[in-house]
Amino acid sequence: MDRHIELPSGISICARVEGHGLPLLLVMGIRLQLVHWPQDLCDALVTAGFQVIRFDNRDAGLSSTLDHLGSPRLAQLVPFGPAAPAYTLDDMAEDTFGLMDALELPHAHVVGISMGGMIAQLMALRSPERFRSLSLIMTTAGGIYIPRLDALWGLMGPRVITGPESYADALVRAQQALRGAGSEPFSEAELVRMRAVAVAAWERCPNRSESAFRRQLAAVLNASDRSERLRELRVPTRVIHGACDPLVPPRAGQHLAHQIDGADLHLIRGMGHGLPARFRARIASLVATHALASESTDPDSSGGAPAG
Repeated sequence: MDRHIELPSGISICARVEGHGLPLLLVMGIRLQLVHWPQDLCDALVTAGFQVIRFDNRDAGLSSTLDHLGSPRLAQLVPFGPAAPAYTLDDMAEDTFGLMDALELPHAHVVGISMGGMIAQLMALRSPERFRSLSLIMTTAGGIYIPRLDALWGLMGPRVITGPESYADALVRAQQALRGAGSEPFSEAELVRMRAVAVAAWERCPNRSESAFRRQLAAVLNASDRSERLRELRVPTRVIHGACDPLVPPRAGQHLAHQIDGADLHLIRGMGHGLPARFRARIASLVATHALASESTDPDSSGGAPAG
């Protein structure tokens, strides 16, 4: 059941809570909704003993749409350009802390994917005491890591969306571009599932403006390199990255793991920038075992309050 939570900032966040146990917060990447977290991955984490909390970032899904801020100008899409973005990843981190406060979670295990991993890093740097553990999937500490042009085009290319079927077409095209050279093609069954999720996302939130994506993109492009600051982070961290990732190259994941004291890196062969079905059980196990290990080694661990 989706819950709409009004934050003191005026931002409304739509969240979904499943299961009971240790709170585990999932922070999604650019453009996508909470329904794009694969249900089988969430179910595996619930079975492992976690209360799984996922949500729509601002300008995605059923959370606040900030179209009154307009579509970013070119100067706002240039990294560290002359014009500031409409909002920053720090603002999105503040949204996520606001959600935790509303759910009465003093701390949680946090999993961030792609842009969500960048948001999670900023949260951990600001308030490490609120983290039981941190898992970072296919993300970066910042700096310049050049994506493949076909992957970048798949993410940013023009989309003529007229309804659920054209939205599904666009999402599948993007996933094909982000799959990466060296990965296995998607099976017909997986393509059918992708389209079903896309149609569900459209029906949940039709006609989301392209400017919403571009505002999120401007926040990503204007984020500072976190490498130096991450060297001081003391949160149990696991980095999971696809060896075929064409958008955030594997060396970005290697660099990220190297910056954080004690972090381990799991480079998954055959995985690009996405969560293909054949890797989900492994990713769920990597997240769960890391979180549970951090609980067993922390004598002060209380697991956090349930989100109700």
